[in-house]
Parts: sequence; structure tokens; C-alpha cells
Amino acid sequence: MYNTIHIYGDYGCGLWLDGFGTGLDDNDLPFSASPELCARFEAWVDDYTSLMVKDGIDEEAWILNEQEGRALAGDIKKLAGSDIAVIYGPCRESMNDYIAMPNEVME
Repeated sequence: MYNTIHIYGDYGCGLWLDGFGTGLDDNDLPFSASPELCARFEAWVDDYTSLMVKDGIDEEAWILNEQEGRALAGDIKKLAGSDIAVIYGPCRESMNDYIAMPNEVME
């Protein structure tokens, strides 16, 4: 059983278990997510990926992506319960350079 889940929108999967990337619909997860939450999560990962490969930097789009990532991490924490730590790792492009912001442990 996993005691920590990391959420990063990178590499086309978004959810990380013991260093391996997966999706929210992974059968190895100790909880089940609704199809709607899985679809929302996949859309967030796809959006993150498209922002990473864009030529121009859209600061507002990055901020919206971070907000959705935090909201999803909160929803996943509710599913995971108190025995599993859920850590959200926000990353975004800024007008000057790549910013990796501090990880957030979801409550």
C-alpha cells in the first residue's frame, strides 16, 4: 500500500507512486475516483503539457493551471483519507524563467 502520493502535472501522467507516474484511474490506487474526476485530472495534465511546449508564455493560463492542480490535489486527498499523504508540486513558467514552487502537503 502507498503512504504518499505526489501530484505533478508533468510527463503526461500527473500522479506519482513511489517514483512511478500513473493516472488517477490506476487500479493499484487504494481508492477509486469517479469518471468525472479522472477526466478532469487528465484534462489538467494535458493542459499542463500543452503549456510546457508553447512558444509564448501565458502567465494567466499557468496560474489557472496551478489553481486547478491544487483543487484536484484536494479532491484526491479527500479520497485518499488520513493514512495517505497527498503532496502537490506546483511548477510553472514565469515571464523570466522556470519556477518550481514549494511542494504543498494537502490537508
